[in-house]
Amino acid sequence: MEAAWVFIRSGAVKLAEIQDSDLPEIHALMSRYWDRPMDFADATLASKAVAGFECCQPHGRHCRLGE
Repeated sequence: MEAAWVFIRSGAVKLAEIQDSDLPEIHALMSRYWDRPMDFADATLASKAVAGFECCQPHGRHCRLGE
């Protein structure tokens, strides 16, 4: 657990805020996958990925999710 917190606090992880404008997409994903285990947190992550949320991989490699 401590190693995970060190990684997060290093700046390698960028946290994204959920805006009111994101809620329709999150709701749509939960409705679309109603028969699968997708809760609010899962749908939020999927929504950000679909939107092309930028992420940083280990060793400084960058990627864009949802492409």
